[in-house]
Amino acid sequence: MRSLASWLVVLGSALVVTGCPLLVKDDYSLRPTAGKPSPIVDAGHDDATTQMDARSDAPSRDARVDARPEPDAARDAAPETGDGAATDARPDAPSSSCHDGKKDGDETDSDCGGAACAACAAGRGCLFGGDCASGVCGSNGICQTPTCVDGVKNGSEVGVDCGGPCPRCNAGQPCTSLLDCSANVCEEDLCRGAACGNGVRDGAETDVDCGGPLCGRCAAGLQCGASTDCRDGPCLGGKCRSPSCNDRARDGTETDVDCGGNCGPCAAGLGCTWDGDCASSSCVAGRCVAPSCTDLRRNGSETDVDCGGTDCPACADDQTCSVAGDCRGAHCSNGTCRSAACADGAKGGTETDVDCGGSCPPCASDAHCAVAADCASKVCSGHTCTAPSCSDGVANGPETDVDCGGTCGSCAIGRSCRINADCASRVCTGSCVAPSCTDHVRNGSETDVDCGGADCPRCARTERCASPSDCESGSCSQGTCR
Repeated sequence: MRSLASWLVVLGSALVVTGCPLLVKDDYSLRPTAGKPSPIVDAGHDDATTQMDARSDAPSRDARVDARPEPDAARDAAPETGDGAATDARPDAPSSSCHDGKKDGDETDSDCGGAACAACAAGRGCLFGGDCASGVCGSNGICQTPTCVDGVKNGSEVGVDCGGPCPRCNAGQPCTSLLDCSANVCEEDLCRGAACGNGVRDGAETDVDCGGPLCGRCAAGLQCGASTDCRDGPCLGGKCRSPSCNDRARDGTETDVDCGGNCGPCAAGLGCTWDGDCASSSCVAGRCVAPSCTDLRRNGSETDVDCGGTDCPACADDQTCSVAGDCRGAHCSNGTCRSAACADGAKGGTETDVDCGGSCPPCASDAHCAVAADCASKVCSGHTCTAPSCSDGVANGPETDVDCGGTCGSCAIGRSCRINADCASRVCTGSCVAPSCTDHVRNGSETDVDCGGADCPRCARTERCASPSDCESGSCSQGTCR
């Protein structure tokens, strides 16, 4: 008599012959076995194994199952392509298997499917969703065309079965424009509820259609519960404020609370990004440091770099001074340390005017000169020193570079500057730098701070815009994203 184990082997072989499916699961971890060896095999019975090997030239079902990743592995978790189609996470296959024009290895159709080859197009064979570019393998073992009811984000859908050619998405689902959303509200790439665009303050909003965890940030002047409700500055007294240099918050271009950036310089110990953010003109490792007489900067009470004032040594001739005590020679004339000969009240030696020009310090405006170097303005015209101007082709007066900065026009990128206001880009780090989408300044083609325009991300609701393309929602009305 046959043993119970022998009868089980016979039964397993009969199932293979009839093509009876072993099981059908939604995750396709096991497949119908029509025309294929059954995995229900007692490996201890050589006669059963021999019988199965004789039935098919294909690899054994055991080998096929073992070689494939689990359904919840990389293939089922394949990323979406730019157009929403599922892609295959498997590695490139050798040309001998995935490019030989045949169905071999663990491929589910010719040169596609399986663990190594690319996903299959619609209409080709599959065992589970990971074998298909659409991510959907039908019960008939054929890859399906993307639809709006297949439970997979594929095709040109924006979310699962919504957006693009499918019905609009509900709140919380992805979006690229308001047209993807059932409530016509798309903010920060997510559909929002109708409440964020109904013209009424409701839900968790702190003002009409803004604030709270669901809607966009509020503009200055609107009500708020916390600074996170505000677009530009802090929430003070229940209202969003524009960034300022006295709001007791670090905002705008500030490098520390109410200092640095476009505000006044910061004291020692406070944050900075460059020397110009510091009262000491010395920024080290992101912190302003106290003045010293050896830091190669004019700071503290110094009248020139590391000299003069109450703490540092006296200055040499031609250096800046305030009083005679600032100078080694004890002669301070017109704000400059001079030798005795340059402070005797008479024109002599190489001087071009009284106590100035030639070997003495440069002369003030209207004094006589022979060359530009005789003049503090660096401009000698008709043997007379002329006052600095914004069109004399020289960096002089309060200018930070030639005819720009200070009281003159803004400087272009790469020109020298002292503060952000010296630059057309409104960003100074010792020289004017190009606008960026992360500099906390509205510059370049931006329509609001670091958003909108040709180069930066789209703006949130209530932020400034010039056209619908400036807004995450795709709606710009009266210069504001809606």
